[in-house]
Amino acid sequence: MTRLKRNPARALLALFALVSLGGCWDAKELQNVAYITALGVDYENNEYIVYHQMLEFSNVAKEVVTKSEPSAGTWVAIGKGKTFGEALNSIMPSTQIPLNFGQMTAIVYSNRLLARGGDEVYDITNRFRDVRYTKWVFATDDSLADIFSTVPLFRMPPLQSVLHSPEEVYRQSSIVEPISFLRFIRAYNEPGMTVMLPKLAINSSHWLEGGKPHKLLEIDGVYLIAGNKLKGWLSNEEVWGTRLFQPTAKQIVTSLKDDNGAYIASVVITNPRFLFSTRLEEGMLRTRLKIRVTFAVTELVRNVSDEEVIAATIRTIREHIQRTYRLGLRQGVDIYSIQETFYRRHPKQWTALSSVRPLPLNEQSLEEIEIIAKLQNAGKYKLRIKATP
Repeated sequence: MTRLKRNPARALLALFALVSLGGCWDAKELQNVAYITALGVDYENNEYIVYHQMLEFSNVAKEVVTKSEPSAGTWVAIGKGKTFGEALNSIMPSTQIPLNFGQMTAIVYSNRLLARGGDEVYDITNRFRDVRYTKWVFATDDSLADIFSTVPLFRMPPLQSVLHSPEEVYRQSSIVEPISFLRFIRAYNEPGMTVMLPKLAINSSHWLEGGKPHKLLEIDGVYLIAGNKLKGWLSNEEVWGTRLFQPTAKQIVTSLKDDNGAYIASVVITNPRFLFSTRLEEGMLRTRLKIRVTFAVTELVRNVSDEEVIAATIRTIREHIQRTYRLGLRQGVDIYSIQETFYRRHPKQWTALSSVRPLPLNEQSLEEIEIIAKLQNAGKYKLRIKATP
């Protein structure tokens, strides 16, 4: 204290230093930053086209966007370049505020990019440390600009759309499992694995707003990628058999028919548990599947017995599994990743086999399907139609 009194200039300098350290000189106000929430990547005419979806910060936390905001505060910037990085950075000169990639929750590839192969895109989007591995991954053959401009139901904030929150839709109807970038890259690089990349589409046939069609996003099947190459596409109905092998599936809804093809009931299948037992025989893989499910009846067309509805459930599951398997083979893929189960136990044998046969499977490879189905709930009317009073 004595020294400071003797040297007031030094005391004043120390006070100034303390005051200056109390703030953040480079801090940005939240509303003065452009938050990129999704990237779309296309390839056309020998150049990359990158679509940047950005949301107005003032609309992100709103429960409902007002009618005066028809596009729900969504902006789309389009950049082009001979490389992905060049296209990504081409919008910088026209951007009036800083860009932030740390809040990105989705990336969408065009089918043209998938057909070309996207190793460069995969590298850059993960080399950049601000972009997280947890983002959702999709592909589409629709316009990426239209995909990013679609307004959610009831004009809710865009972050509540299928693009940014696909798990909400999947919980109530387990059709195509959403895939994070982490799982996508793992399956993309894993020997014997087939990637089922959700196909994002625009649907304008289900909902009306003010008597006019309202466009909404939906999952419309999967793109199939094996050996780092795009193999084809299957619709939601064609890929039904894969639902039973999705670890996060909650509710698998299907209709049951009798031996004559007449509808008898609708059921919800839950808790599927399965095991593939795979072996090598005469240069081809052979596998046996054992699957156990529980199900509940949600709709009854006519009176049936326990035995009849259980038999119909088993028959339906078997038919779907076999059909999806055959459709995958026609696309040149092992849709259930049977090879991967063999590779895990016999990596040397699989490596030698795959060098001779890229797809060591045929229709006879799935030689046995054992299904155990347990009727858990038949509803308050049990397995009968309620009598009219």
